Amino acid sequence: MVRTSQRPLVLGMPPKYALLNGIGLGTLGMLGLYSYNPMTAITGGTILAGYLFVYTKMKTQSEWNTMVGSVVGSLPVYLGWIASGRSYCMV
Repeated sequence: MVRTSQRPLVLGMPPKYALLNGIGLGTLGMLGLYSYNPMTAITGGTILAGYLFVYTKMKTQSEWNTMVGSVVGSLPVYLGWIASGRSYCMV
């Protein structure tokens, strides 16, 4: 597939290196989010963990990965909402 032909694992990167790369870059991202707002970092960490450890593993094991991927893919909207500072209930 042309769309995925340049991804690290397709190009031959060892899976452990790819995982460490993802965790390392994700950690740097979470530190940046934490410096802005701790709740944003928690939400970002949830998204990262859901993508790396749940969705990615499910892609090769079950067709339910689409359902899990849709949940993980929808969470960045909430990340922006929390980062905006409007994450409280307005009555």
